[in-house]
Amino acid sequence: IDTTKNGQVRNNMILIGNSTSNSQHRGIYLWHSANLNVNHNTVVVNSGHPLFGGAMYLSASTSTNWFNPVNNKIHNNLFINYATGSAIHAEAGAVPGTFFTSDYNIYFGNSSTVMAYGTLGTGSNTISGWNTLSGGQDSNSFFGDPIFVSSNDIHTAGTLADSAGTPLGLATDFDGDTRSLTNPDIGADEYTPLSCFGVTSLSASNVTASSADLSWSSYN
Repeated sequence: IDTTKNGQVRNNMILIGNSTSNSQHRGIYLWHSANLNVNHNTVVVNSGHPLFGGAMYLSASTSTNWFNPVNNKIHNNLFINYATGSAIHAEAGAVPGTFFTSDYNIYFGNSSTVMAYGTLGTGSNTISGWNTLSGGQDSNSFFGDPIFVSSNDIHTAGTLADSAGTPLGLATDFDGDTRSLTNPDIGADEYTPLSCFGVTSLSASNVTASSADLSWSSYN
């Protein structure tokens, strides 16, 4: 196996589901693969099955008649699931440390098993719990909402992913912008964090000639 010529899955922005669909949505799905570098991707899932989907889904056959599925490297990615499913789910055949190694990623979701391995429903929503479950993966990763420009624009806006990645020699980002070769941002977008976020759901009530009550939602 020539590990210097791995396949590349990088600089992708993937946005799935703005509905109540219960389908098995999978942003990136590695099925019995070998020698893939999955780097600097932004994957956001907004709907789908709570157990059989995920922003990052990994699985492999246990058949000895197949090639050995090894050496998949997962680094500098945003895996976000705003629905009830996983940010990352590795089935039993996708053994951490063998089928894949992962680090410097950001995971986020609403499920208590948002980072899952093995038996369905077994997982964690803390990096330390996932690190134990996965046999030492993602020691330098984070759990948290990276904050995006909007629900339909998944360019990164918050500070969590800024300069938090590990250098992989990738010179440009999703937009063709220059990427730092020393402290790259995690995800597909190399960006400058916003200092002031836009608001949503702005409304006014009790309007008079001289006053009004305003309400809105803001990320910060």
